[in-house]
Amino acid sequence: MFCGKAYGSSRATITNNGYDEVVVAINPTVPEDPEMLETLKVILIESSRSLFEATKHRAFFRSVKILVPESWTHKAYSAATQGESYSLADIIVAASNPSIDEDPYTLQYGACGQSGKYIHLTPDYIKFSNWALNTGYRDKVMVHEWAHLRWGVFDEGPTAGYPAFYLDGTAATATRCPVTIKGENKLEDAKTECEIDPTTLLPLAGCIFHPIGTQTADGLSSSIMSHHSIQNIVSFCHSNDSDPVNLHNQHAPNEQNRLCNLRSTWDIILESADFRDNNNPPNEGIVDTTPTISVVQSLPTRFVLVMDVSGSMGRLDRITVMQRAAGLFVTDFASDAALVGLVSFSDNASRLSDLRTLDDSVRDRLRGIINSTTAGGNTAIGQGILEGLEYSFDNVSLLNGFCSIFNDSYCFRKVLKGPSQEYAGGGHIIVLTDGAENVEPWVANAYDDVIASVSFDLYGTGYLIKELYGNTGAQLCTVFLDLTSSSANQIMTDLSIESGCSWFVVSSSTRSNEILSNFLLLSQSGDGNDVDETVQIHTDSVSLTRIGSRVTGSVQIDRTIGDNTLFLFTWISNQPDITIESPTDCEFTNIGSSLNACPDHPIHICDAVQKMCKFKIPGTATVSTFEVTVTAGINYIIREQNLASRNWTGQWEYSVTSTASGIEDLTVTVTSKPRNDSISVVTVESYLGKTDIATREPVYVYAKVSNGFDTVLGANVTAVITEPSNSETFLRLLDNGAGSDIRKDDGFYSRYFYQYSSNGRYSVRILVSGSLLTTAHSAGSPAAFNPGTLHPNGTLVPIQNRLSNIPNVTVSSITSNRAGDEFNRITSGGSFSYTGYAYIYSTAITTACVYTFYSGTMFIIFSRVCANTPTHCVVPWRLHLQPTITPGTDVFGPNTITDLSATQTNVSVVHNPSFIQISFTAPGDDLDEGYASYYAIRYTNESSSLLRNDFDSGTPVNQQDLVTGNLSSPREALSGETFVIEISNVEENDRRLFMAVMAFDEIGQSSGVSNIASVTLVIARTSEPETDPPDDGGASQKVLPGKKTIAIIIGVSVGGAVVILTSVCTQLWQDMVDCNYVHKQQSFTGMLPTSDPAF
Repeated sequence: MFCGKAYGSSRATITNNGYDEVVVAINPTVPEDPEMLETLKVILIESSRSLFEATKHRAFFRSVKILVPESWTHKAYSAATQGESYSLADIIVAASNPSIDEDPYTLQYGACGQSGKYIHLTPDYIKFSNWALNTGYRDKVMVHEWAHLRWGVFDEGPTAGYPAFYLDGTAATATRCPVTIKGENKLEDAKTECEIDPTTLLPLAGCIFHPIGTQTADGLSSSIMSHHSIQNIVSFCHSNDSDPVNLHNQHAPNEQNRLCNLRSTWDIILESADFRDNNNPPNEGIVDTTPTISVVQSLPTRFVLVMDVSGSMGRLDRITVMQRAAGLFVTDFASDAALVGLVSFSDNASRLSDLRTLDDSVRDRLRGIINSTTAGGNTAIGQGILEGLEYSFDNVSLLNGFCSIFNDSYCFRKVLKGPSQEYAGGGHIIVLTDGAENVEPWVANAYDDVIASVSFDLYGTGYLIKELYGNTGAQLCTVFLDLTSSSANQIMTDLSIESGCSWFVVSSSTRSNEILSNFLLLSQSGDGNDVDETVQIHTDSVSLTRIGSRVTGSVQIDRTIGDNTLFLFTWISNQPDITIESPTDCEFTNIGSSLNACPDHPIHICDAVQKMCKFKIPGTATVSTFEVTVTAGINYIIREQNLASRNWTGQWEYSVTSTASGIEDLTVTVTSKPRNDSISVVTVESYLGKTDIATREPVYVYAKVSNGFDTVLGANVTAVITEPSNSETFLRLLDNGAGSDIRKDDGFYSRYFYQYSSNGRYSVRILVSGSLLTTAHSAGSPAAFNPGTLHPNGTLVPIQNRLSNIPNVTVSSITSNRAGDEFNRITSGGSFSYTGYAYIYSTAITTACVYTFYSGTMFIIFSRVCANTPTHCVVPWRLHLQPTITPGTDVFGPNTITDLSATQTNVSVVHNPSFIQISFTAPGDDLDEGYASYYAIRYTNESSSLLRNDFDSGTPVNQQDLVTGNLSSPREALSGETFVIEISNVEENDRRLFMAVMAFDEIGQSSGVSNIASVTLVIARTSEPETDPPDDGGASQKVLPGKKTIAIIIGVSVGGAVVILTSVCTQLWQDMVDCNYVHKQQSFTGMLPTSDPAF
């Protein structure tokens, strides 16, 4: 089921220090295992205790639900009646990710402080304790992953793309937090010394930091985001100077420092909604952190289609668009296990069909009911929702306490009722409407009738919605046809998002088939089993101008799909002539017989009411010339002599010829299902950063392209943004690790959209094409690897079940070369509204109620007080209040740089210049498009926070300080930028520099301060190095004694592997000139001023 929430989908809430409604969902492919369930409960109990300790008595798990699959039959589990679902789970239990075997990880794609999607555990990790040894204590691993998921922090140890060691002065230091964690840099056996690269002074590949198993530093307790496998590590690094032992390490080149701008994990956690403004302060009175854990079982997926059949649906052929989408939903999109019910509304609501389990006869009957609907009357959206959500009974005792207190004899049952009248909460209500309500009961009345009593914060984000859906568990999904903004629809968008679904706005234009993408997406069960899910692989629309006009197209069937392939053709006037040609050169057509007909021809079903023909390809669609196609149990084998003269590529061809005398609007849609249950299918999931956008805010558009748990790299991903005027903008999404994209090559593609043409609602469609040849393993944010610890006597305490891949080793991508590797996918990306160009007001008056507006700086609160029930009838909703902005005004500056790196490129002596090279991805004039006008570069040797909090207080870099580059001539957005800066007067004790960049557009609008990059300037020496370098717990690699260091050039970048451009020359002989001669060719030529006295 589509989740429209921004950044993550958790329904867990925290009050009085306790998290409630935490959901752990088990994938349907996991075999039933009661023993695993019991072990999982133990892990959750222990994790709750560790979470309470790690947050300094601020948070624990108070209630957790384990959602088991519908197929499990071992015992009579309680029904999942509150909307618990796999797609909205905080933690999933599923098959292992190929990149890290059984180790836990979090799917995390947002920026610093933004929540992730889920934590992934495997059955073997839960059941077998030896797997847990790979990452250490399971309870602390769970806290580590919860911090990724809930608070949006990142790893402080070495992870993929970040170096395991960096230079602190002349010492190779392990990437970790804090630096007071003691250990030794050794090879995997913990005995062999690491070899040092003479050009970087860093250990060569294979070197591992082995921490001491029991740390001895007084008060050391952090960091869980770095080394949770150490016994006394129980908390997070912080920025409190009064506790230097656990102080955040700003110099480590890790993901936390890059993405959170050198800020500590604890600072980010305290600024989360869970704890900011003194929410959930430390509570020393809590002594029992054991959560209440219940096991509930998934119910069959249940849908109620609530269809608008008011008079306005008769215009612009909207009723046909609705009938077509709803008809396909019940006949083809929803799975056989689903239950579907039908409701229509105009002046009032009518129940057209109770929930029924879909089979062929039920599908046909529901299609007939949908086709029989006609347009007429007013629009009572609220009554339609109530009919879909609630059934009324006279006996209060039947409702198990879920009853309105307005009238004891009239209670609403807040459930979706099954065919046998059993209690069953949850389910999905899909509302399709074309306009604002004009008949009571209003949508707002649905609150009053469902909620017995409610208190809420008028300025809160979850004011009333969670009261409704926390009790019913239902999800409201809304599809708007040609909608203009209205107050009722504002409530429906809020309800849709907060209930865990989403809302969509589509055009009823006869050339648009976007609504089919939306209904296909809404039909997915979201239970984690992709075997029965349908994917869309092709879409097209065209207008033919006269009879006999013809359009052709091709469709690529890749090797992961091909079952139940469906070709859909729609028209507006006359049924066209359609021919589909398979890769085997046979045909399906709707125009009679064919000399080259495929087996089982004809297969088309044409519906005059829905104005649609569909061709469901029997068996498995062909993807290769050398593959057997099974059609209705008959083996159709391609003869070899027919293959020699043809280039079979897995493409299906179609042609559509107009039979209308005038203009004919035609659309084509193709869907397919997985080839079999043993093949992973390429899928696309789309997310929006927000769905309610105000002035000076872009919307973040994300798309995850995956093949099972693998990610697809190098795909062409485009977001098609349809504006309120129905014009389209095409936005290329990128996986480049810059701008809106936090990690390069992780399968998440993203981009900013900001080109708002007007106020209104915008829809998003995602188009993807790519190759399975570029599929690679990806593990999101994994638990930290445990390399084994050192005993106090220096011996290694190894771990069992060691992974074959040491951290930071990239797993090679798939390199097969088979037919069907090229793929195409299409999915709906949801919708968002923009309200930045004007004020929004809404009024509605009835004889029973008085309406009042409350204005504020950010939004309007609208409330209604009804005279007959004043204590139960206050219903607010938020309407944005923003300054008027003229369309076309330049309101967006350049995007913030997030991949700044810095290195030193020359040898320097005190008081002589140092040359620093900085690199980053260029921002644009407007976010990541166009050209910025100029850059400002600042540096300081005092503190990274100085630049972050007061950029202008840093030392400026002027144009005359640049060896290469031009501050006033930025490159085009998304290009690589490089500057070489000459920095003079470097003092011996000021060798650590922090650097940052800001970009400006032509009217002076600025980006944010970039990530802070750090660089250590190592000064040329003519004497022995310090004999007592700073103690870092044995984790630094010293320069070997007895050697004279001539020069060391080191560049350390926060946020990535560093390219070092110079060398160190160590003098085994006392003759400096000989050393210079030996190393001059490889390192020094062209890098130093010829007058440098060191040479």
